[in-house]
This record gives sequence, C-alpha cells and structure tokens, in this order.
Amino acid sequence: MMFHITKKSTRTKIAFSGLVHESQKVNQYPGRRDFKAIGSGGEDFKQTILRAVEDVVGPVKEDRVVQRPSSQGKFISITLKDVKVQSPDQVLAVYEAMRRDKRLRYYL
Repeated sequence: MMFHITKKSTRTKIAFSGLVHESQKVNQYPGRRDFKAIGSGGEDFKQTILRAVEDVVGPVKEDRVVQRPSSQGKFISITLKDVKVQSPDQVLAVYEAMRRDKRLRYYL
C-alpha cells in the first residue's frame, strides 16, 4: 500500500494506491446479513417472503423476522435479521426468490 499526500494551498489531498486485502472486503462469506422486503399484502406477504428466503438458505428462526406496517397501513416491511448466507450467489438467489412475489415493491 502506498499513500501520497500533497498540499495545495490550504487543502490537503490524499491519494491512495494499492489493492484491497482479502480481510478488508465489505462482505465476507460465509456470513450473516439482513434482508428486507417492502410490499402490500399483510400476513400472507410475510409468509411468502419468509418461504422464499428459507427456500434458498434454510430455516430462519421466527424471532429474527420483524414485520412493520407503513405509517398509513398501505405497505408492510418484512425484515429477516441475521440470516446466514454462504456466498454472494446465495444472496442474489434470495433477492431473486423474493422478486417472484408481485406485491413486492422494494427490497434491500
């Protein structure tokens, strides 16, 4: 790794060059992450999203599933917390499975 510091008038510029080390990656696998789905449909929507995630990663404990209605009650957000994933491909597969529900508006 190499840092270059240059001073230009009253501002200091710092330039970084080098490769990111494996231990500095943002996402590491296997690992744990949260998934959130926002859509319409109440309890049925919750069960559909939960089933979609479980079809990819296996069982998710009920205490890790949080359901919250929007302020006007039109939408519901379902958050699955601390879900174990094995690879980036598995994360993408979860999102793909959630998108099969036509009531889904947003996912994170």
